[in-house]
Amino acid sequence: MEIGFSPLAAVTYRSSASSGTTWTGTTTLDSYQNTSSSFKGSGSTMYNFDDGDTLQGFFMFKNGIDATGWQSGSLTWDGEGMIDGTLAIPTYSNLILNSSLHLGPNAQLGGTGQFYIDGTINNNKIILNGDKVALSRSMEIVNSLTIDGQGNIFTINSGGCFCDSEGLAAGLALINMDLIVNNVDSSIFQNNTSATLKNLRLLSSGAGSAITLSDGFANIVINGNVRLEGFGQRIKVGAGITINANSTLYVGPGVTLTNIASVTMADQTSVLHLDGCKLYTGNNVDNAALTSSLSLTKGTLLLDNKVQIYNKNYGDLAPANKDMTKGFFLGDGISSSNNVEVRVLGGAYVIVDGCMQFKHS
Repeated sequence: MEIGFSPLAAVTYRSSASSGTTWTGTTTLDSYQNTSSSFKGSGSTMYNFDDGDTLQGFFMFKNGIDATGWQSGSLTWDGEGMIDGTLAIPTYSNLILNSSLHLGPNAQLGGTGQFYIDGTINNNKIILNGDKVALSRSMEIVNSLTIDGQGNIFTINSGGCFCDSEGLAAGLALINMDLIVNNVDSSIFQNNTSATLKNLRLLSSGAGSAITLSDGFANIVINGNVRLEGFGQRIKVGAGITINANSTLYVGPGVTLTNIASVTMADQTSVLHLDGCKLYTGNNVDNAALTSSLSLTKGTLLLDNKVQIYNKNYGDLAPANKDMTKGFFLGDGISSSNNVEVRVLGGAYVIVDGCMQFKHS
């Protein structure tokens, strides 16, 4: 599959060539625009960048960018460029998006260690044009970033995560994609990274695996239709969930959902759809002494097939010690505007191990 751009402007860059010679000016590469040829800089098959360089114009990197020639620092992406090879950003280096970055059908994220991406200018995006892009390292979000899958697969491998370790109030949006989690042994969203998921399906690479979304600091916002799927999959949320208006969070058959700090729903068009799954309203699916509760207000709870709801703080205790203040609550008992609409589909039934109460007024 060949993808090209019409040559509307010169392609310029300033870099250190593979020979180590420093280019002090800019070099125009018009002859490589809108072609399938590999870009070459002074005989190298990969571009080599220096701190503070800027890429401008319309271009395609068929052979990607190699970290071995990129000095630590920042590179500004300014144009309508595409990478269809390996983008290997050096450890602790920063890619600044002055325009959207397209990753081609054969594009991959390479390199090791933590790196930075800043997409806050004009809400620029990383746009996927194929299913091969995978993250196996820590991506530090500076200010904000949107990754648009355009219906493609985006894979998170072991070592891959999104973070905001420097407290820059990062906002991350993952939209229009299948997000595949493959042997990830830590949280996907770390260090207060606020994540918006829109029109996304979350899957694991294997049954019986556990996915941890957050390390307890982030907020996860649901826009559009978000589906959590995979029989035998456990998903530990580790954060609060906000389901926006006209949006649905679907939890599919065989999924166990736990570690939910809170659920905020905008109105009755905010839907939590439980379909043949297990919902733990305590802190840890493996802990018999759970301590927290979960309350829904304003939205719609949709029940389908066999749904199991657990809160061991209530269900496993002797009658005299059962705590009615901890469990799964619908409404707040104060305002009718906070009542929850419950819809039970044909064939649905609910098993409650613990306390489940309607608090409608």
